[in-house]
Amino acid sequence: MDLEYDSKDLIENLEAFFTRNLEGNDDYRVIVITSGGTSVNLDRYGIRYIDNFSSGRRGSEIAEFFLSRGYLVLFLSRKTAHLPFIRFTNDHDNPYRLLESLKVGNDSSITVEGGSEFKELIVKNIEGYSKYKSRLFLDYFTTLSEYQDKFTVIVHFCKRFMQNVAYCLVAAASDFKFSNDSLMMDKFSSSNTVNLRLEPLLKMRKIIRQISDGYPTVCCFKMSTNRTEMENAAKAMLLKPTSADMIVCNIFNERLTNVSIVFSDGPTKTLESNVSSLSSSP
Repeated sequence: MDLEYDSKDLIENLEAFFTRNLEGNDDYRVIVITSGGTSVNLDRYGIRYIDNFSSGRRGSEIAEFFLSRGYLVLFLSRKTAHLPFIRFTNDHDNPYRLLESLKVGNDSSITVEGGSEFKELIVKNIEGYSKYKSRLFLDYFTTLSEYQDKFTVIVHFCKRFMQNVAYCLVAAASDFKFSNDSLMMDKFSSSNTVNLRLEPLLKMRKIIRQISDGYPTVCCFKMSTNRTEMENAAKAMLLKPTSADMIVCNIFNERLTNVSIVFSDGPTKTLESNVSSLSSSP
């Protein structure tokens, strides 16, 4: 059972971040990016849970892009998801690539060996992080309730920025939660049949509109297995008054190669995506 969230530390950290970055800076732009998937517990301890699919790679890549364009980036990420500037270290096809490229000298100095392309990638990310880290705010979630609580605090905090803040909701947040009478108080036995009842949740984009009076630009993400159904659902969603300004859609099997961007007042645009490439950091 979830405890009431204490937002004091998050608010203090946000205050400190913006105090540092907004002093003498009247030409600021803020973007809030959510990334990674949420989990929904089946019991109060989280021993068993249902997870939403998302590696966080696209969200971290988008964060790097906006940092390089001068934005202040609030990055709310799943704890286990990809993070900006270290995406290349989490390569499941070659997990020890980074360690194998490093050599420790007799004086404990570290040098990078191997191909020049990977060496350039390491240098780019070190330089990028060093250059932009002061404008990057990180916080984390695992469960759906953590995501909702922290995101709501951030939206309330950013209301003061009005048209200078935008939202990019890349996180794969659950659309449902388990009703209180379905949630197990203790770990349940795997030998029993379990019946669960799901309750729909308020969409995060609606929370933004309710709190911020409709000011911010909101970009949502939608993944599906059927292109026609996905685009029709996205267009219908854009017509709703509390919805997004644009929706980035992708088909599950094509998620690493291309995306479609659906606008409420224009044609759908299909773009090639290089999210599968680990050398695309700024």
